[in-house]
Amino acid sequence: MPDDLKRQIHHEDLRLYSLALKHRWTKQEVYREITTNVPMFVYCPLMLPWVLAKVLGLKGREGAEETVTHMTRATLRHHFRTMIKYQGRPTIVYSKRETAVDGILIAGLQKKAYAQIEEYIGPEQHSKEIEEVEIELVNDEKLIVAAHVYVWNESVSLLEATHWTPLDFMKRPRYQLEDEDRK
Repeated sequence: MPDDLKRQIHHEDLRLYSLALKHRWTKQEVYREITTNVPMFVYCPLMLPWVLAKVLGLKGREGAEETVTHMTRATLRHHFRTMIKYQGRPTIVYSKRETAVDGILIAGLQKKAYAQIEEYIGPEQHSKEIEEVEIELVNDEKLIVAAHVYVWNESVSLLEATHWTPLDFMKRPRYQLEDEDRK
């Protein structure tokens, strides 16, 4: 096994990611957050609060914790996650099969922030679509909301069937939260 996959995940990185996965909104909060801008479903390193914070220009642990308030776990049906060859980045592809992608719904940001996220994703290789995603509310109720989703629109020959998870990504040293950002 390569050394970078044997690495331990730093407890602060795991704590922040766990916060994002556990964060839930009330129904009223969801409606308030999605009325200004359509939320965005992400399935890539943007699922990690400190990656999202860096993309948005927020600094330190406080910036990463701030992003958590805009995140909640979400599921997108009829798509699957795969990797873009030679880039080491995940993307998603539509499927007629009963498949699903676990990700994060991001809501309540300003338009500029959504543009920064879009630039990170790479809009030239993806179609911006509106899809239904499922989230879970504070009271365990499931809710379907419409969200922007970036789906691969290039040739499938540019993809490889490689598994990607946020946990594997967190083990890679250059993507961990920087020690100075943990303060």
